[in-house]
Amino acid sequence: MEIRKITEILCRGVGRIISRASPSTGRHLKDNYERSSHPHREFLFVVSGSSRYPCNDSVYPCSPGTLFLFDSGIPHGYKYTREDNHLIHLWGYFNSGGLHVSCVNVMENGQYRLIPELSLVFLPDELFQFVETRWNLLARLENSTEEVVERYMKGPMDAVLDEVAFLITEHDADGSKHTEMEKIERYINSRNGNGCSLEHLASLLGCTRCHFAHKFHEKTGITVGKYIDQVRVKYVSWASKRGISQKEIAYELGFSSPSSFWNWLQKHRNELPREDKSKSAK
Repeated sequence: MEIRKITEILCRGVGRIISRASPSTGRHLKDNYERSSHPHREFLFVVSGSSRYPCNDSVYPCSPGTLFLFDSGIPHGYKYTREDNHLIHLWGYFNSGGLHVSCVNVMENGQYRLIPELSLVFLPDELFQFVETRWNLLARLENSTEEVVERYMKGPMDAVLDEVAFLITEHDADGSKHTEMEKIERYINSRNGNGCSLEHLASLLGCTRCHFAHKFHEKTGITVGKYIDQVRVKYVSWASKRGISQKEIAYELGFSSPSSFWNWLQKHRNELPREDKSKSAK
C-alpha cells in the first residue's frame, strides 16, 4: 500500500474502540494467541486488512478503523499468528519519554516487518500529554462502557492519527528534537529489549552492526547489551511486584526458556531493588 493511501486512512480517524471496557467475546479462541503485558500503554490501529486480535481475556474481530487501547498491565497479543495475512497495523507506544508510533506490514502466515518510512515516528509532547491526561481520567472511572471510552478517547486518538499523517506527509517525523540513538533507546524500552538484536537495531537505521554499536556506545556510554540488560531489570522489578510468573517474564523478555531467564537473573540480581530480590527468587 502506498504511503499516500495510508495517510488518507489515518486522516479518516477512529471507527470502533476496543478496550478493557469492551464486552467479552471469543474467549474460546484466546489460547490460540501468544500474549504479553507490560508497564507501558500501547495502542493498535488497523490501517488495512481484517483479522482477530486478543485483548484481556477476549479475542475481537478487527477491520480497518478499529482501535485497540492496551492499558498498563492489560494482556494483549504478542506478534502474529499464521492466520494473520495481508495486514497493515499502526502501533503506538507510551512511556515516560513520550509517544512514538511504528507501522507494521503483516505479510503471509503472520510474518511481518516494519515499514521504514512509518517507523520510530515521535509525536509532539503536547499531544502526548493530552492523550495521557484523558486516558488517566478514564482509568479513574470505576465502571466504563464502550460509549464512555469513545467519549473520552476518540477525540484524542483522532488527533494522534491526524498528526502521524501530517508528520509523514511533511517528511519531518521528529524534526531535530530526537537523535537517531534516542529513538533507538525508546524503541528498546517499548519492547522491553525483546527482539532487539544488534542486527535488528542496526537495520532500523540502515547501517552496519559495527557502525551502530560504535555510535550507540558513543551516545550512551555503554554497550547495546548492557543497555538491554538495564531495561530488562526494570521490567523484572515491575513484573515481580504484580505477581507475574517467571515463565511469563521470560517470555515477555524474549528468553528461549524459563531456565535461560533464571541464569540471566542470577547474574543481575544485585541490580534489582532489595524488595524485588526475594520475590524474583520464588
